Amino acid sequence: MKKIIISLLALNTMAIDFSNFGGIDIDHSPTWRDYRNSLRSEVGTCQIKLAEKEYTLNDGKKYEEALELIKSFNPTLYARAQKAIENGELHIREFTDYIRQQYGIDKKTSALFIHEKNSIYINKSDELGLLTIFLYHELSHAFDEKIPLELKEVFELFDLYKAKYDELYEQALTRGYTPSSEVHFSEFLSSEEDSQLEDVYSAYNEVDSIARFRAERYAFNQQDIYVKYLIENYDCYGSYIEEHKKKNRLKLYENTPDSYIRSAYNL
Repeated sequence: MKKIIISLLALNTMAIDFSNFGGIDIDHSPTWRDYRNSLRSEVGTCQIKLAEKEYTLNDGKKYEEALELIKSFNPTLYARAQKAIENGELHIREFTDYIRQQYGIDKKTSALFIHEKNSIYINKSDELGLLTIFLYHELSHAFDEKIPLELKEVFELFDLYKAKYDELYEQALTRGYTPSSEVHFSEFLSSEEDSQLEDVYSAYNEVDSIARFRAERYAFNQQDIYVKYLIENYDCYGSYIEEHKKKNRLKLYENTPDSYIRSAYNL
């Protein structure tokens, strides 16, 4: 039980930033391990043609082109995104070190959607051929209508957990517990109180895990369809991705397995 109580101050920030009771990082898009922590190997040049315009997938800083590729596949999603951006309902921002530090996100993560800020964070310097896939994944989250409802339930359960935690912490103080003590305050709780706290935490954690998996499974399903389209319609796209997998350990699938999602997101 101690582990569960202690975890109040270190809950999984991949899901929610409880320091301000608001932020959500509902997504960690497919990434290659150690991508930004080591020298990345170059892969063979892949050029594709779309509407009489040539695109080099290896080029960085091609955010607008990444959207153009999405438009060619899913014009409805593109139009919805553009309208939301124009209306200030969605923002596409640079994935800065400040944001990483604020939400506890390491450099292996290539993109992020934060619901409370209506913002997608990407590294606009990423190669076009990968950036467009990362961006498609995040847009899938941004327009996932189930997320707000799931968040409401998750936050309500967390509030119940926090209220019980605070109540029992105060109880421990009245029984002689001191914050400076090396003994954890759970030592001053009865087994029944211990069980009460464990029950409310388990209820919160179960709903949170189910919601996060559902959101990721949905976004990966959408991403998989897009990846298949790119590979089937552009000759060198498949080899471009495969070379990144071999040289840079890119984690990207045409059919993303549940096991990958559970492993990548600690679910």
